[in-house]
Amino acid sequence: MRQFVIRHATTKILEKRIHAIWFCIPMTDYHRAILTAEKRFFDECETGNVPVIVLLTKTDTLKYTAIEKLLERGCTWEEAKEKAVQEERDILHKIQGSIENSLENCRFPPKSYLTLTGKYKITGITAMHKEIADCTSLMKCTAGVLTNEGLQKLLISTQQANTALNIEYAVRK
Repeated sequence: MRQFVIRHATTKILEKRIHAIWFCIPMTDYHRAILTAEKRFFDECETGNVPVIVLLTKTDTLKYTAIEKLLERGCTWEEAKEKAVQEERDILHKIQGSIENSLENCRFPPKSYLTLTGKYKITGITAMHKEIADCTSLMKCTAGVLTNEGLQKLLISTQQANTALNIEYAVRK
């Protein structure tokens, strides 16, 4: 993977160049620690000017964990369903903090973190796999870590469907 990143981060052919890396960590196994392979990537893979964004995916699976925890604490089913969103946020916040702590001391830590959700929207993006997906959060996060202003403008300009994002970045510059 390191050779792929190096080769594609420095190529002169624009369509083959990597401009950002989205490093996905699924929350389906949220209780696991950062895997050795994941830690090695951030310790050994020099990405140069290519920023890495950690995407916490499948966070909607935490809803069931949240309900389960609330039921274990003595909540009724109705109370657990009502309080699940906040509990889910708390679990996610704790997990993200743990991941950030694990990766912050690596030689090449991520530039940013973003939570992606499925059916249940907490933060980030809803139903990424669907054609109607709203990628605004992902595009904002990606544009925010790009250090090359020309590349940032190119990314934003390609988001023609997202007029608000285009306007926001036009006003900033």
